[in-house]
Amino acid sequence: MAAAVVAATLNRQMREAEQEQELDYSLHGMLEDPHTFQSRMASVDSVLEDLKSKSLFGPTDDALKESESKIHALLEKVQARIDRSTRYRKLAGTSLFFLLFILLVFAQRDSQVLYVIESSLLDALVDDLPSMRSGGFMNSGVGATGYIRNNDDLYSWLQQSILPSVFQDPVCGDGVCDSPAEYPGFGRFGCIPDCGKYPNLTSVSLSLKDVIADSGALLGWDLTLLDSSLDPSRSKFTYNIYSDTMNAFVFEQDIDNATLSLELPDGQYTLVMYQTKQTTDLVDLSTMEHYLRLNANTIPEKELSNSLHYGDMREFLSSAILLLENIIHYCSKESSRTFQECQELNVEDLIAHFLDSYGLNGSVSMKDRRTKVLTPLLNIKFCSAPNLRNKTYAALKELFTSYQTSGCSDSNALRATQQSLSATMKRSKRPLQVLQDLVDAKNKHQSQRATAAGGTQQVGYTCSSHADCAASSFCAAWTVVAPSTSSSSSRPTNSASSSTFVCKPCALCTVDTRDSYDGVCPQDKCPGSGGFPPCVNASALLASFSSSCENHNHFDIWSYGSSSSGPPVVIPPFTPKVLEVTPFNRMVGALVVSQKRMQSLPTCVDHIQDPGLHNYTLLAQSSINCPSTSAQESTPFGFDPTFMPSSSLYNGELRADRFYGDSERHSFVDDSGQEVISYPYGFFPHRYDSNHLDLNMDGELTPDELARDVNGSDFSKSPAVVVSLEADNFKVYFDERLSRKQALDMLTSLQDGKFIDFQTKQVSVELMTYNAVRNILSYCQVTFTWDVGGKIPWEYKITTVGVDKIKHPSTWQLLLMLAILLALVINMGMEVTDILHHLRKFSASSYFTDPFNLIDWLHFAFLVGSVVSWLLLHSKARAFSLKVGYPILFYGPEYGSSRRVSSASSQELPGDFESPIAVTSFAKARRLRTNNQAEYDFLLLLDSVKAMASAEDMYAFFAGMSIVLFVFRMLKSLDFQERMGMVTRTIGRASSDLFHFLLLFMIVFLGYAIVGVFLFGHQYEGMSNLSSACKTLAMMLFNLDSTLFYSSLSHSSSDGAVQVFLWSYVFVVFFLLFNIFLAILVDAYVNVKHEVDKANGLLQDIALFAVHGARRVISPSSTFISDQQLEKLLKEKLEAICVKNVIQGEVNQHLAHQKAILLKGGHQIGPQQLGSLLGFQEAKEDEVEASATSLDVPVSENAAMQDVMSRYGEDVAELRDRRNTELKEIVGMENMRRLLAMNAIQIGIMEEQRRLIDLVEGIARKSNVQIPRTRSCFELFGKEREGNKRLNLTVLSASKLPKMDFFRSCDPYCVAYINGSGSSPSFRTSVVQRSTSPTWNEKFTWKLGGDTTILTITLWDKDNVSKDDLIGTVIVDLRSCVAGEARRADFQVRNPQCQAKLKDATLCLEIEIFEEEEMTEEDLDQQPSESPEIRYAPPRVIKDD
Repeated sequence: MAAAVVAATLNRQMREAEQEQELDYSLHGMLEDPHTFQSRMASVDSVLEDLKSKSLFGPTDDALKESESKIHALLEKVQARIDRSTRYRKLAGTSLFFLLFILLVFAQRDSQVLYVIESSLLDALVDDLPSMRSGGFMNSGVGATGYIRNNDDLYSWLQQSILPSVFQDPVCGDGVCDSPAEYPGFGRFGCIPDCGKYPNLTSVSLSLKDVIADSGALLGWDLTLLDSSLDPSRSKFTYNIYSDTMNAFVFEQDIDNATLSLELPDGQYTLVMYQTKQTTDLVDLSTMEHYLRLNANTIPEKELSNSLHYGDMREFLSSAILLLENIIHYCSKESSRTFQECQELNVEDLIAHFLDSYGLNGSVSMKDRRTKVLTPLLNIKFCSAPNLRNKTYAALKELFTSYQTSGCSDSNALRATQQSLSATMKRSKRPLQVLQDLVDAKNKHQSQRATAAGGTQQVGYTCSSHADCAASSFCAAWTVVAPSTSSSSSRPTNSASSSTFVCKPCALCTVDTRDSYDGVCPQDKCPGSGGFPPCVNASALLASFSSSCENHNHFDIWSYGSSSSGPPVVIPPFTPKVLEVTPFNRMVGALVVSQKRMQSLPTCVDHIQDPGLHNYTLLAQSSINCPSTSAQESTPFGFDPTFMPSSSLYNGELRADRFYGDSERHSFVDDSGQEVISYPYGFFPHRYDSNHLDLNMDGELTPDELARDVNGSDFSKSPAVVVSLEADNFKVYFDERLSRKQALDMLTSLQDGKFIDFQTKQVSVELMTYNAVRNILSYCQVTFTWDVGGKIPWEYKITTVGVDKIKHPSTWQLLLMLAILLALVINMGMEVTDILHHLRKFSASSYFTDPFNLIDWLHFAFLVGSVVSWLLLHSKARAFSLKVGYPILFYGPEYGSSRRVSSASSQELPGDFESPIAVTSFAKARRLRTNNQAEYDFLLLLDSVKAMASAEDMYAFFAGMSIVLFVFRMLKSLDFQERMGMVTRTIGRASSDLFHFLLLFMIVFLGYAIVGVFLFGHQYEGMSNLSSACKTLAMMLFNLDSTLFYSSLSHSSSDGAVQVFLWSYVFVVFFLLFNIFLAILVDAYVNVKHEVDKANGLLQDIALFAVHGARRVISPSSTFISDQQLEKLLKEKLEAICVKNVIQGEVNQHLAHQKAILLKGGHQIGPQQLGSLLGFQEAKEDEVEASATSLDVPVSENAAMQDVMSRYGEDVAELRDRRNTELKEIVGMENMRRLLAMNAIQIGIMEEQRRLIDLVEGIARKSNVQIPRTRSCFELFGKEREGNKRLNLTVLSASKLPKMDFFRSCDPYCVAYINGSGSSPSFRTSVVQRSTSPTWNEKFTWKLGGDTTILTITLWDKDNVSKDDLIGTVIVDLRSCVAGEARRADFQVRNPQCQAKLKDATLCLEIEIFEEEEMTEEDLDQQPSESPEIRYAPPRVIKDD
């Protein structure tokens, strides 16, 4: 082994020596000898020296001309210095102009103050709205907008964030009496802890109860002690007291069966009673007819005035029947039969009691403030007939007899049916059968005693006459199923049956002809029975009750005053509340919610071309909402929830026709074809006049006013109070008079009234605030847009306006404006003078092609735009007018007046009580009704503020662009100064290259933007359109923050597309184009920097000119000559020299194209020397001075000499240019030779390295030493090498799989994949047809990453028609596998949805993990190529979605 190593080393050394010789030879062949190169460079230097010498042109001896040339040169230098001084003065003027403009801008707009105001409003308004989670570069961070999920998000935002922060009611108990909301109070009114108690109060006692609560006194039986069996169907009655003084009810919630005391101020009061639970629907007409013998045709219908109506005659009957039935049911229970009250129950009198006890009973008393004695104010009685006051059965029979009629149905058949019912079904029996069972139980013990004494039949046994029945019973004519009797007893059995009579208690004999077997109730056995009419006229009967059943009663309290002086003023006059959105920023007018609506299309299938999609949509067409995105809807919609029982705002005391006409309400056609008027509309467009029916504008519609509501009437507002742009929008106003509860009620009205539906296109929330400390108005708008694609994006706009700063500028602001206008006029005059100067010189094109001149005029245009926009803003500010208050809502207190209305006691007694409605009270219904003029005034105010904000934005745009152009003009003014003009000179030097580069950059950039929109715009907001894509790609050049775009891009398209797009963009645009751009600028900058290295700096120049200017003023003329004086002296000297410019120009032109004959040896012959050689007479020196263009020879000789020169001579200028070009080529070739030599050396070094590597590898292989793998350059500088482990999976077979189809067996196949980072493939086996125990023997291989731990195999059933079915899943933890060992096992197949089918299902797998280095080429060659058991699966790789 050692000998082999030595031999290899010697061979390597010999090869190295040979290669060094070859390399030296090649280098010597490419490089010149140093001495040769040195001599050649010396000849180059001589050429350069020859070009610099004057030998080509010859010296000049013209002293006069040389003097003139010196004067010209010096004059140019002096003028350049004077011009430089002039440019510094212009720079100072431009800087002063710039400074004045900046001072004016900052004087007109204090951005720091505006930022504090706008940021506080921004936090208050949109901080709780959901922001964009992945909005890209353009919509992330502070101020980013976003999307709401549904309509409820908008309502929640208003309810939880906006309204509570704006409408902040005073806190009672904070120690501050905040008038007018807080005042000396009583009860629920005012604030006693902060403002004290109202002094002039009278103590009042109330005690009102219904028949159940007062049953102890009325019936001698306290029914309130019974269980809850009385409550489910029992009528409910409440009451409240309306106060004219407070214009409200005394109790916030109606009172139910209460005895209480309270204190009230003087005034008129109305006790109002309501029936809050109706029973009409629980009792049908047949029950009333059979129970009380009422003719069903005479029973009145229920009154529909409102759902809380008190004193309805139908309710009078049904409530009495249900109360009686509930007591009977209670006593019919086995547990209740032994109660004394049930045993002594007199059902006949109970009916009379309940018919005489509808409603509430009690009194209202006042305590005299001097005597402290209670004085009755009101005595409230139950609703009852006047002649039924003793509440006995006899009185009831007498009353019913007086209203006897005919037409009632026969009840015998019904009773026979009821008699056959089982005793266990008593709860489901008709009321008469229940009553019979109860009376039977009551009298049974009496019958038993009588039977023992006299031998007559008990109650319930058959009879043939009244004498057969026991005492207190009679023989009833009730047809029953007669059971057979045994020989030993007369008790009934269940064998035979026949039709017969039965003994019944006397209480059941009411109608003689119907109840008694012989048509007459026996008075001897049943005294007082019978005589009840068989049929009663219900309408006539109830007419006697209605006169005593009013729902309200008036009473007065005048302990401290009199009715003539009117009620006292308890509530102070209304003044506007200070509603602060944020501290110091007060809301102005109202918060406005506006909606734009889309029209609803009849169908959504017109644009669908695919037949399947067309039919699919057509099938559910009636349930699909299809709004039009182009046409706007302006018809009324929604509901007023005040009249909807499902709403929390429902008020059953109110009638819709007091607020709405028929045309303002929904309608539908019922089954009979009649039009039915339903709930009122909730929302009307701005152009709709909600006050058109209310002629006297009192807030309530009378019958005469309702009669004006006819079809075809135009209910539009007058154009004088309509804002045209808002005419079709639906607007809701939360004005400043509302309390927080009222504002939240209005929001509930929007939500329950369906303000937002499928036709909603856009909802905007507008708010205006005023900061009195900073004197700043702010306008805020948050807009929500309903996209038919399913998203609801929101956007905001906040602007601020300082009206006084615009309307009344200060003196120094006016002075600044005048100074700026003067400077603008001067600058424009100077530019016009410059244009005229160029026109006189016929060089106008040079002026207009100078980009800095174009910038000057563009700057003037923007300055003029700034002036015009400020004047427009000033005019808008002068038109601005703010009123003291904006009572937009129709209902609400007037500013500066107390909330009082006409007395409620003025209502006539026969009618039902309805709480007074007035415009000076807050709305009870139709909360969104507006005052047309106030609404119009406020909308004009909003428009004026928005117009001012728009004008201020325009002014800010022109002023901002003017400042930018000021910067460019400053660069132009500094261009003459070498060091300060480096920026402009660099750009000018590189302008041509930059132009072509920008063209190329825009092509590439726009190409990537278009690709980004196509690939990712469907899901990523940053590339949803071409503009956003360009902005996003531009930001990616400077900020490669992947958190702002990578996740969204990766979910928007395939991983391959994302990677190709990103890395190609980074490489092409960032690494190539961006660096080329920098190279262009750097190259130009280097050249410019080299030119100005020795130039003076700005401060040095300014110091020199400042000293020069000072010396002009201070120093005497004898010791100092200024630049201006020197210029004057030089110009005078030039005038003394009589040399014509035309002759000088001709001479210069002649000399510029002078020819000479060039000879070998470096000799040359000029025209004069040629004349001497040819024998021509030379011109004398004085003649040459007189005529420089003539050689003073005959014309023929001169022509001959010119001809010879044209044939043999060469242009000296061309020769000079050619030699310069040759020199450049020589230097370039020399540089190229050097580069080639260095490249050859590098190639040789790399070849030598490769040879050494091969040598070492060969030695190592012979010595059996493992060679570590070397990393390539890509691995050294690219991404790191992944894990070196591999996973072999062999899917062998499965057993006992379930059948997944009804007609077929199972067609299984497997899909396998691993977890971990990176893009690992998923493999699929082949499909085994119709087998529950398939065999695959297919093998797959993965390259494992460091975080791969789980192998997942899913089994699927192939379906050709529908989607493939999942059979189950096998999950293998790879951490349990040992590397290098093959693991073969059966794994349980699991699926939670069908685990019972899979209890025996298994999947056989073979898993092997091995190191990649273990599989060498020799190992792979040794593996069998064709295995009978294992086959490699075809390349069915599934891409990750």
